Amino acid sequence: MQESLAALDDHLDQIFESFYRRLISDRHFAGFFRDDAHIRSLVARQREHLRQALLEDLPTVRSRYVELGRFHHRIYVPFADFAVGIDFLADEFFRTVPEEEQGARIADDVHTFFRGVKDYTAKGYLECMLDEDARDLELFITAVRESREMASGLIAGYLLWLRQLLSALKLEREDMLPNLDIERSEFHRWLMSADAAQYVPAAEDRQHLMDLNRRIFTDAGNLFFFVKHQRYTEVLMLYDKISKYILTANNIVTVLVARLRMRELIRDPLTRLYNRKILDDTLTQGLRLARLVQRPFSVVMVDIDDFKRVNDTHGHRTGDCVLGGVAEIIRRFIRSSDYAFRYGGEEFLLVLNDTPLRGGARLADKVRKSIAETVFSCDGIDLRVTASFGVAEMHPERGVDLEDLVDRADHKLYLAKEQGKNRVVM
Repeated sequence: MQESLAALDDHLDQIFESFYRRLISDRHFAGFFRDDAHIRSLVARQREHLRQALLEDLPTVRSRYVELGRFHHRIYVPFADFAVGIDFLADEFFRTVPEEEQGARIADDVHTFFRGVKDYTAKGYLECMLDEDARDLELFITAVRESREMASGLIAGYLLWLRQLLSALKLEREDMLPNLDIERSEFHRWLMSADAAQYVPAAEDRQHLMDLNRRIFTDAGNLFFFVKHQRYTEVLMLYDKISKYILTANNIVTVLVARLRMRELIRDPLTRLYNRKILDDTLTQGLRLARLVQRPFSVVMVDIDDFKRVNDTHGHRTGDCVLGGVAEIIRRFIRSSDYAFRYGGEEFLLVLNDTPLRGGARLADKVRKSIAETVFSCDGIDLRVTASFGVAEMHPERGVDLEDLVDRADHKLYLAKEQGKNRVVM
């Protein structure tokens, strides 16, 4: 092949002059160069690379263009742009070389030569990416391992799998490939388990992750077919897709875990009701909604009667059991548009949207009756408790201070206690 291509040396100056004019006339490619002198120097360098390559043996040509790929990666030229430039150059060969000199053999050799140029250059890009990704992976794996999240272990497993894939590619050792059986994948097994629902509650999110996982394993299984045939352009594209899929899957899991943690942070761990961290925001949203629909909303303050006696007589573990049981009753009666907070030790606060004062009092009385009628079984002890309720209303037509609204509900609760407990005062 080199002998037939060497005959084209006489045309190289004309070919590269045409190549140069094509580059500067294209706004996209012209943007990669500082000025005319810069582009001419690079084109001249390319010409000399090619002139020497036409006379060299295959291992030397390969080494030359692998290094050229590494060089272009270092100066931030995307491989797709470099590959299109090579296609431009091949076009110029066919356009410039007289027809009588071309012939079938030269045409085939030119095509094979430029295919090799793209593949060897792609290998240079790939080597740079593997080196960079290996360094980044070590940092990422260390950071993920330091996390105590269960899902972080899954992410670390994925990253270790990718590290093994990197090593196999770098050494071109198929026997070093990680497990490519998706059914044995730890991440796949986790997605299929009941535990995943805690982190990925939506079926469409789980399906998206399963699809990403399948694409990763399918593409990884195809890599060494192209490595064996030295088709590094395809290897580069497949590896780029795999790394993006893994990054996407990791990002999705990270976001879902963070979302779960945010939900946990705003809930009281004992009662599973909201804690006071989002109370101000909830009241503000309730006020905005009330003004929008011109309907009032109510707040209900709840306090378990004589709760200190429960703790002193039966212990704090029994007291916690009672708190959890009362919280469960509250959850049963409120709507999905309402909010229930653990306000203090044995105090709860309900925010009832689109609910006037009497509506709030009616709901409070239902909760009161249910608490009074419930026998709480805690560690072999059966006991009953009662609760008192204070209800206050916020009407959008009146001026309102949200802090004053809660204080009014608290004052009504105080009156309920004063009037004998186990009652609702509005």
